[in-house]
Amino acid sequence: MGRQYDHSRSYDGHRHISSYRPHREELSPEQQHALEQHREEYRQRQAAQAAEQTRRQAFREKHPQRWTYVCQASIAGQPCTLTLQSRDGELEGRAAYPAHGYTTRLVGQAGEGQARFTEYNAQGRRLGELRLEARDLRQFAARGHLHAQWRPAGGGRVEEVYLRLEHEHLPLDGGFPALPEVVAAPAKPPKAHPPRSQGRPMGESLERKAQRLAENLASVGGGRAAAAAELASSTDLERERVLRYLQEKAPRAFAEALRLGYSLLPVAGLQAQGAPPPARTWRETGRLKGNPPVRSETEPPNKNIVEDEREYKAMLASAQTLLQEQRARARRMLSPNDKEVLDYRYWFAQVYSHVTENEILFAQERTYYYPTYVLWCVLYFDKLYEDNLGAVASKQEPHWREAFKTATAQKQMENIPGQVGKIVFSLVASMLAHIRFDLPRAEAWVFERYRDAYGARLEDFRPDFFAMGGVFDNATRQMFADIERLLRLMGTSFDVELAKLFKQGGLSEHAMRDLLGASMNRERLATWHRAERMVAEGKAGEDPYRLQNERLVGDVTRKDHLSGTVGAIGVNRPGLEGITNSNAVDHVLGYLKEGNNAIGSLLLDGLDDLIGGLVGQASVSDEAIRSWDFYKRSSILMEFQKGEIAQAALLGSPGSPGLAQDFMLRIVEASRQIGDLALLIDSVDAYSLVRLFDGERRERLERLLAREYYPKLTLMNAANQIAKWMEAGTEEINKQSARIVYLYSAQSPEKKTRLDEVLTQRYNIQPKQFLR
Repeated sequence: MGRQYDHSRSYDGHRHISSYRPHREELSPEQQHALEQHREEYRQRQAAQAAEQTRRQAFREKHPQRWTYVCQASIAGQPCTLTLQSRDGELEGRAAYPAHGYTTRLVGQAGEGQARFTEYNAQGRRLGELRLEARDLRQFAARGHLHAQWRPAGGGRVEEVYLRLEHEHLPLDGGFPALPEVVAAPAKPPKAHPPRSQGRPMGESLERKAQRLAENLASVGGGRAAAAAELASSTDLERERVLRYLQEKAPRAFAEALRLGYSLLPVAGLQAQGAPPPARTWRETGRLKGNPPVRSETEPPNKNIVEDEREYKAMLASAQTLLQEQRARARRMLSPNDKEVLDYRYWFAQVYSHVTENEILFAQERTYYYPTYVLWCVLYFDKLYEDNLGAVASKQEPHWREAFKTATAQKQMENIPGQVGKIVFSLVASMLAHIRFDLPRAEAWVFERYRDAYGARLEDFRPDFFAMGGVFDNATRQMFADIERLLRLMGTSFDVELAKLFKQGGLSEHAMRDLLGASMNRERLATWHRAERMVAEGKAGEDPYRLQNERLVGDVTRKDHLSGTVGAIGVNRPGLEGITNSNAVDHVLGYLKEGNNAIGSLLLDGLDDLIGGLVGQASVSDEAIRSWDFYKRSSILMEFQKGEIAQAALLGSPGSPGLAQDFMLRIVEASRQIGDLALLIDSVDAYSLVRLFDGERRERLERLLAREYYPKLTLMNAANQIAKWMEAGTEEINKQSARIVYLYSAQSPEKKTRLDEVLTQRYNIQPKQFLR
């Protein structure tokens, strides 16, 4: 029997309501027996997994050069599956390109501190070389990912390649898996053209040459090879001219040329002919056009991507029109006098309009590196929801069909006291449907537009995705105001007071992050990973939409755009847990089933197991923590942030508060050393993280954030962080944290003036309330 927690008190002393979370005494004997049985099965699985991990680690230490890694990557813009194998130091491998139906051979060679895999096609032609740090390769299994460099044959642009481990096979019983068979590409006859040295027409026009290259670049097999050969045989000046022509007239072909390793960056030959020096800023490349509200002109993730003020303004106008349509759509679910909710789908429709409103506001206030990309995603997000909302039930995609059923079922229980819980449960079910299934598809489809046009990588847009924390916090504030207002008109006094507790008792910051146990931060982290998997595995699928008159046209429900995309990825495939209208006991039991992230899962003795597992990892070395990828480090911090989980960790549930806090500090410090601290803190939320600390450890964390994170906060996210501390209570410690964010995020006079305006006008906060 695990310890019983006081579910009516949060870890910081504020009282709140832990809705839909039953205590043990509410379970029947049969449910109690089932719960204990699932607990025992869970522990047995954990013990078996630990034994297997111990066995595998012992093998790695004894035979460090016997392994086979299967990983996903993208080489020259083509998603592929790499199989890398070491037989006592003899390296070999295969690269399978499923989209084009061929497999190449990789011949490995270990050198001083490096491992090199040279790629050959079925005809024995050398295609390029993959270079990895030997130290990174040895840590591949522990880290789950590594970075490499791809150097195309014949010269050209060196490309950074990101390898994500899919499976590690260790020959524990002596046998190595067979490598895939080398398969030749199905060649499509290229457009015939003689080599330059054998009579290509003298004085051939630039237009004709670019047209031929574009045709061959658009094909597979022999056509792409012919284009690569022609680019390699051209002089630097010729190549520069034809690529500039393609960039202007045929952006898709230009993107293919980028993937082959050719760019417009000046090379030595052009420098000698008086070419300008390499561009240092985004604007100097010519790809930042006009004055769109970008986060930085000097350090965007990828300067090859075009951000054009004209396109931004067009997409902004489309998003603003869409916002008005979203508000009208939500109002149609109310009674004519706006005093009664007729359809419980209203709650998600309304909060969705708040999210769109804030995404537009944040884009206008320079929160994103690529605001036009974000606005494209806004249109895609809504179109997926609108198509399902307007479809008959038999045509709706499964996740939305279940979410809409949940809304109907909660509406039918409207007269039972405790209406806030039913509202929130209905709302969260739709949020999970949207985040798990719609967001990864939308991100992948919009990304493919940018990849085709500019040779972009999906990770170029990751910082913008995780910079949206303030968007959801603002939408939460607005939504709880809507709930309270409507309950005053249609609910009981009990429900009104319950809504106040939700808003004032410490739950507002968790409302879209940890409602009913469904961590929205973690859901968004998993969603981005799903988008990466879809792209890496070539499972983005057909984009059902096209832009027409500044609006998306098409309908995702007319054919299956789900089972072959996000529903087919190899790992992290989304499920319907928390979306279907299941009862609370099902959610409790669901937690104890492996891989189930059901709402209401973190209850009862499961707390002991989870916290014990987290704190138990505190014994790992700093080097091991640095080997963890961004997803693992972020996920562990999020586990500590889950409502009662944070309470249990701080109040000493199987480890001391100091041990848990030291462990989290080491993860933060490792992220600073790796260089992705801002991304990590954006994903977990600085306010929620700092609240887990006290005393000297809290001071250490805030000093680190003041040096490394707060100065990089954008205006709207800085204002949101300050507002959250002021909403947390009038205690001096909260004012002190607000003061730290303010002083370090508003270092320039211009930003300080604008921050004062946002705090006063949007949050009704005067800086003098927390400044001494």
